[in-house]
Amino acid sequence: MDDVKSSSPLCERAQEWASLDLDGELSAFEGRLLQSHLERCAPCNSFAARLDGFTAQLRLAPPESLRRPPMALSPARGGSGLRAGAAAAALLVAAIGLGGFLAARADDGSGQAGRALVTAPIIATSPDATLRPLRLTSLRPRPDLGFAKHLLPL
Repeated sequence: MDDVKSSSPLCERAQEWASLDLDGELSAFEGRLLQSHLERCAPCNSFAARLDGFTAQLRLAPPESLRRPPMALSPARGGSGLRAGAAAAALLVAAIGLGGFLAARADDGSGQAGRALVTAPIIATSPDATLRPLRLTSLRPRPDLGFAKHLLPL
């Protein structure tokens, strides 16, 4: 079917519609436009006829037999633990963010109420060495950022 060259965008569209028509995916209007084009265009008419024949042969052919039966994929070992760890990390980040937001909203203007909640130490139960510097930084006193309160609309 490679020898049919599209000479115009109309022919390209007609050939696409001929393919869609095989599966009943054309509207009645598109079907009438396709038939009108096929009556006037011999190359597209030839393309549609060969496409119909090829598709009919393909649909009548018996299905290929499989070498081995399909098997359901099982989840990899440890995959659920990894997902649980990622979920716990996401929950921790969300809790810290929510705590900071609530602390900023509870601030009475002095900057102290928000500061007490935001500088609370991060509690992590993992012995992972990558969390140690994060825990240590969260324990250090932080400067008052009262000047930045007006940047976040509350």
